[in-house]
Amino acid sequence: MEIQAVFYFFLVIAAFLALMYITNMFFIRRANIKLVKAFREKGALEPQHAVSKAELGIKPQGIMDRLIKPRDFRPLALDFLLQTGVVKIIEDGESMYLSEDRLSSLKGEEGTRVARFVLPPWL
Repeated sequence: MEIQAVFYFFLVIAAFLALMYITNMFFIRRANIKLVKAFREKGALEPQHAVSKAELGIKPQGIMDRLIKPRDFRPLALDFLLQTGVVKIIEDGESMYLSEDRLSSLKGEEGTRVARFVLPPWL
């Protein structure tokens, strides 16, 4: 009987971790949508019109902000977009712009399942 209880315990832990992963992916997806929309509204689609993190409204959360406010997933979403090449950094190292070509290629056949989930097709 004890082995069955241990099995159920690990099953509950695995289900909880899977639920946490899936909910984080939904929040990152929502943050990606907001970031792509912000890049388009600012006109940052070319290196000449690049914007900084501050212009996008992304700033590090302080300790008190983390305690009081809900988590800001935009920095994680921006890291994802930078790693996939959807957002590119220009020479100054601070400003960035959105690459529409890379965005459309990741939403298609070239993208992984995670990229296609986090970047919805209507984006």
